[in-house]
Amino acid sequence: MKTFGCIDNVVPNYDKFIRDTSLYPFTKDKKHFYDTIDDYPYMQWRVGYDVPEHNHHLSLESKSNLIFFNIIDENHPYRKIYYDFFNMLFTVRFNSFINKNYHINRIRVNLTNNIQSDTYLCPHIDLNNPHLTCTLMIGESDGDHIIFNERLDDNADKLTIANQYKHKPNRLVWNTGHYHCNYTPSYHYYRLVVNVVYELH
Repeated sequence: MKTFGCIDNVVPNYDKFIRDTSLYPFTKDKKHFYDTIDDYPYMQWRVGYDVPEHNHHLSLESKSNLIFFNIIDENHPYRKIYYDFFNMLFTVRFNSFINKNYHINRIRVNLTNNIQSDTYLCPHIDLNNPHLTCTLMIGESDGDHIIFNERLDDNADKLTIANQYKHKPNRLVWNTGHYHCNYTPSYHYYRLVVNVVYELH
């Protein structure tokens, strides 16, 4: 059974989706979010810290390269749009070969800043339980998404790249428990993705 892959043009009405979720302004590759965050009261951006592999000495006081917000509140105005799409996605694209029950563990919008790094960020696995991780790329950017061959019980000290996917609007990269990560963008201000994790049971 295939355990990772890529689906292009995955959202049937991509332009409507990014407008309905207020992500459209962020596709213009400007420092838009710094100046207009008050215009997006439902985007409760939080600061995250992720550091390039082999550079874990990077101080947490240094400029963050990641901000994000979670779609968790049942009253969140965009929650239904995200959940409707990702529930449909599982049924149409994955149910036939994964053939397990699931619940959505999280949906998160990640915005990775350009920090001029020539190495990828820290490889990780999203859950220790059986799961499916999907990364939906939004807008034009760069910063490849990497899937490694190794999984939870493998030796993470010697990771080997299984595949590397360029950032492309409306491209979805998925895996069922592989180590994965991405490069920060080099030629754009930021890289925007929607990350969803399905817990399988």
